[in-house]
Amino acid sequence: MAVTAAPATDATSPICTAEGTAIAGSDVPCDNVVSTAKCDPTNRLQKWSFNASGAGRIYTVDSVGTHWCVFADHSSLADGSLVIPWVEEGSVRAVPCAALAGRKGATWTVRGSGNVVSIQDTDFSVPLGANNEFGSSGPIPHSRHTCCDCSGTPVVSWALGAHGEITLPRGSQVIDDDSVGGVAMADGTEFCLTIVESGWLEVWSAPLTAGRHAVALFNRCAALLFPRPLVASYKTDN
Repeated sequence: MAVTAAPATDATSPICTAEGTAIAGSDVPCDNVVSTAKCDPTNRLQKWSFNASGAGRIYTVDSVGTHWCVFADHSSLADGSLVIPWVEEGSVRAVPCAALAGRKGATWTVRGSGNVVSIQDTDFSVPLGANNEFGSSGPIPHSRHTCCDCSGTPVVSWALGAHGEITLPRGSQVIDDDSVGGVAMADGTEFCLTIVESGWLEVWSAPLTAGRHAVALFNRCAALLFPRPLVASYKTDN
């Protein structure tokens, strides 16, 4: 079995142009999601700040000094009469904080005792959680999608670290999927809130008999608001 993968990152994609997330020189992918991934103390995008004592923005600073805020996308009817939170995986992403003035989904309430807290979308009082369903996977290997008011049995508590990291809490058993068939359980403290590509676009292939091959196309991008197309080109030998 062979696997070829590439991130679904394209500066001309609708999500990049709609949100203005294509920042020159930034190490933040313009087509991104906020997820939990294996903690890396050298990763600046795993160092978070909170700009209030009650409700405020959660942000990190990239390699060119741009402040990126955690943003929960919301949908609305065409006439603007109803706004609801997106709850599916991939709906929480990072957007330059300067672009979020007056928008719902950009403010968070942090509550808890000690370093274990809940993080809620202030506009709708729904918790930020990490998907932990069996059979699911994150946008990249060894990661879990985040979402607001997730279905199933998500992890909805967070632990605040001494150096700005936000992890899943100690003692929580989290599915650790390497995206190529290896699955194990890991402690929540191994997973940090971070910004990554929206997901991998993958081509899986395996040889069959008589020179034939089986090919599968796999799109790990979860968000429904801005679908990421997966297009494969091929040629045959005559």
